[in-house]
Order: sequence, then C-alpha cells, then structure tokens
Amino acid sequence: MLARLRAVAFTTLLWAVAFCVVGVAYGMYRAWTIEPPDIPIGVARLRIVEYMPLVFAAWGAISGAVFAILLSLAERRRSLAELSAVRTALWGGIGSGSAPAVILLVALSQTGWMPVIPSLVLVGITATLGCVLAGGQLALARRAPQSLP
Repeated sequence: MLARLRAVAFTTLLWAVAFCVVGVAYGMYRAWTIEPPDIPIGVARLRIVEYMPLVFAAWGAISGAVFAILLSLAERRRSLAELSAVRTALWGGIGSGSAPAVILLVALSQTGWMPVIPSLVLVGITATLGCVLAGGQLALARRAPQSLP
C-alpha cells in the first residue's frame, strides 16, 4: 500500500513539473499576445506569466494523480514488464483529459454557454500531453534498476 501511495505521489509531482513547463510557455505566449497590444510590459502582463505555471502545475498534479489511480486500478495484476506502452499511454490520455472534460461539463451545466471548441482543443492538448508523459514514464520505469530500496 505504501508503495502505491509513493508511486501516486511521484507521478503527481512529475506531471505537475511537466505541466508547469507548459504553463511557462503558455503564460509567455499570452503575455505577448494579450489584447490590446499597446499595453506596456508591466504588472498586468507579468501576472499572466506568474500565474499560468501555477495553474498548469495544479492541473498537472490532478491529471497525474487521476492517471496513477486509474492505472493502478485497471492494471493492478500486471507487472511493469507486462504493461503495454499503448495501453499505458491511453490511460495517460484518459487520466489527463478527464479533469478538463469534467470542468467543461460543470461549466456548461452552470452557465448554459461556453466556448466549446477552444475547450475541446484544451481537452485534446491535455490528453495528448498525458499520453506522452505516461509513455515516457513507463519507458523510464523500465530502464530503472530493479533493486531499488
């Protein structure tokens, strides 16, 4: 049980860091493309760069935890060597895409309207990032020495 909790915590941390990097890139993009473009670089633009990594890190932590829990429940009878890379990547996409999909459905039910296409694009990007992270994490886990403490 302790090993599973440690694996969930490690996955949560790893995904939070990876999503944070994406948040820095997105925050810098938004800071430079914010409307109106004549706003000088100042506090308003720097706040975007400051907060986006935090938002994305929290998003990544939630997505990583959902992925780790889904993987441990669905594939609990398989060893690391028996896990399929494609199935693990699919679980990563489902785990990563489920959080924004739930948030989208809640927002739609409360407001009745939301820009659906940008939200679906965000779900797709997040799910793709989850697939890549899950596959990469499996590859790194298989390369690790088997005699870890």
